Amino acid sequence: MNPKTDEQPLYIKVHEHDNVAIVVNSLGLPAGTQFADGLTLTEHVPQGHKVALSAINQGAEIVRYGEVIGYALRDIAQGSWIDESLVALPEAPSAGESAVSHSGSA
Repeated sequence: MNPKTDEQPLYIKVHEHDNVAIVVNSLGLPAGTQFADGLTLTEHVPQGHKVALSAINQGAEIVRYGEVIGYALRDIAQGSWIDESLVALPEAPSAGESAVSHSGSA
């Protein structure tokens, strides 16, 4: 439960291999909040932001919706807020590797 309200803490985890989830509570959730699965937040996590579902080692993949969205720039503890400063983005594919196609007609 959220220790400051009676609101049930909720997050979205889409894929079984996700190691992050998205906090959905309207004002985010404070440190100490415990989810039904036992996950406890180590710090405030704003609404719509990522929380680590397990410990993530420096350099390890960060997986959301079953896709690698980046790599941990440092060790991230379970229950931590994962803000942009902790994530190295993967390299963008070259134009030749893109899934976008062009038919050649206007």
